[in-house]
Amino acid sequence: MAKYDPLARHLAANCARSLMLSFSDIERIIGTPLPQSARSRREWWWNDPNISSSTHVQCHAWMKTRYQVHTVDFGLETVTFRRTAAGPLSSSIQSGRRFMQVETAHKRDGC
Repeated sequence: MAKYDPLARHLAANCARSLMLSFSDIERIIGTPLPQSARSRREWWWNDPNISSSTHVQCHAWMKTRYQVHTVDFGLETVTFRRTAAGPLSSSIQSGRRFMQVETAHKRDGC
């Protein structure tokens, strides 16, 4: 399991168009501290459009779940993700029952 897979699962299970998480929330979700660069460099939060070849592995967590980083507030240590309309969920998080449960919940809740 990749370090940011738990964040991908958390985002995939969420139907909100916009979702704000604190850095502490993300650390709790992934089970480890964020690197210092996440607290000081906007580039760390970049929405890399070439996720298949990107070395920014963290962006895979949100991009493959149809979210993009909308804003980062380093003072408040928060990040706001916004859902994009394009494309299906990445096959890398489509694992058996878990994917079916997420898809069912999205259909039921209008996501």
